[in-house]
Amino acid sequence: MSLLADADEYRIRFARDGSEAIRLARRTPPDLVLLDAGLPGEDARAVCGQLKGEPLSLSAPVIFMIANNGAPLDASRFFRAGAADYIVKPFIAQELLARVRAHLCLDEGMVEEIERHRVLESAVFNGVFIHEKGIILEVNDTLAQMLDYPPDQIVGRHLTAFIPPAWQLLVKKALANPNQDSVHCIEVQRRDGTALPVEARARNIQYRGRPARVNVLRDLS
Repeated sequence: MSLLADADEYRIRFARDGSEAIRLARRTPPDLVLLDAGLPGEDARAVCGQLKGEPLSLSAPVIFMIANNGAPLDASRFFRAGAADYIVKPFIAQELLARVRAHLCLDEGMVEEIERHRVLESAVFNGVFIHEKGIILEVNDTLAQMLDYPPDQIVGRHLTAFIPPAWQLLVKKALANPNQDSVHCIEVQRRDGTALPVEARARNIQYRGRPARVNVLRDLS
């Protein structure tokens, strides 16, 4: 890790455990995460899943560092957890640096597509939608289930169509300040008219070459 710390092009932040990593990611979004698969007392794959459920870190590639214990390595479990890559310890420092540079220097269009995919698919237990000036562009299946609408009856509509009257003003104020990351506890409205309390986290992304906003909704009921 000292090689990365000595590299002038990177600013490195260290976390002692998974909880601290989540706190750091919420405070300042990382461009890339190096995650030790052998975190003491923690499931590193669960930590990766939590990072992928955070709006500010879900697009950051995660590289797992995996100890070589002589047994056959099943890397698929790390990819299922959301990993972009892995490296086996002990490793040559220059190889790690090369992998970091490769993931940070992906073609911009590829990065956008990867981010879009991760936004919609990695937050398994969270509802996710992408919108442009309030018009919903894409949703994941979890959001459709939360609202009890087929996805094609959500896409293309203004997001305020799914907000109860009592929360309309707050949502409109948030739409008027699209350059700010935000976290709000609000309610959304299901098809049957009932209200569902959610925690809503939002941030800006690039969606198919144009600015958009992603919202991640966590069910609080």
